[in-house]
Amino acid sequence: MTDKTDKDEASRIAKVSQDIWNIVPNTEDFDRLNYVLRPYVMRMPVANHRSKSLNTDAHGFRRLVTEDGVVEFDQFRQAPGPKGVLCGDSTIFGYGLADDETLHAQLSRQANGSRLWYSLASPVANIFQNRLLLELFMPANVNYVTVVISTAAPVIYLLSSFDTKPYPVLFGQATDAMFNSGAVGGRTQPRFKLASGAEVNDPQIAFQNALDDVRKNIQLIAASLQAMTSARLLVCFKPNPFWMNKTLVPQERDVMELFMQKHKSHIALVLDPELRPYWMQYVDSVGGLCRDCGCDFIDFNQMDALKAPEWLFFDHFHQNAKGIALVAERIGDWAHQTTGMER
Repeated sequence: MTDKTDKDEASRIAKVSQDIWNIVPNTEDFDRLNYVLRPYVMRMPVANHRSKSLNTDAHGFRRLVTEDGVVEFDQFRQAPGPKGVLCGDSTIFGYGLADDETLHAQLSRQANGSRLWYSLASPVANIFQNRLLLELFMPANVNYVTVVISTAAPVIYLLSSFDTKPYPVLFGQATDAMFNSGAVGGRTQPRFKLASGAEVNDPQIAFQNALDDVRKNIQLIAASLQAMTSARLLVCFKPNPFWMNKTLVPQERDVMELFMQKHKSHIALVLDPELRPYWMQYVDSVGGLCRDCGCDFIDFNQMDALKAPEWLFFDHFHQNAKGIALVAERIGDWAHQTTGMER
């Protein structure tokens, strides 16, 4: 790209972002969040970030807001009583949500003080990074661990110009720069052209690589929990409004159209009808491997309440506070059924 082209693209993205912020104001705080490199887990939100809607703790995790005040991770780890941890990507981190609207805040609130939840999620984290964050930060006395599987891994395997196996794929322009500079080794891959015109890597290989990552890391998480704690493990698959044939309301359509303009290639691959069979097989396979590992599994694409003609999604990947409340209710029900504890 020329300097002028780069500037034109940056200007276009800035305008689209402003249009999104006007409809979903809290997304501005998320978009302005800075990141740092941390040992092993790599890209993490900055610690002790402060803004109107989004605040992080001393480790870069989203703070927990309860009716009794703010709880940071080190307080959570030492707190008595039952507790649960979440890990995942930007949805579980709380894209577009205020601190008191996040999944861990709503789960803690729904439990009426009977248990606390904390999120170890980081935006665009993959399953390998989720596992490392669990190993580094999971309290020894945790009762529930919920891992939410992202749609990002297959997309990046489809788009990446480099074959980096056995290393899992990473996400973002900074990662692309590392590959292109030669800082990270990798072999270039042949490209396949879809009917839509999109050029991708071999879908069969890309989805199998993504599934291999999930299988290996879920097995290791399950084994680690069994050895170190008595915690129950729940694996969830993020909902996608198009896979579940949700009836979209005007607010959802407006923001999704803008989001599509901002992230053209990633969303196009999730929505490409030629890839839909691969996606459905991927979700089914994740459910199967969870059963093989002895952990519980929820596919939120099968949840009827998330298909209702209401404003539940910000965009193709993220739920708003009302949508997250439905997810929290389902996970809370799972925790209740698992232990018989009061919700």
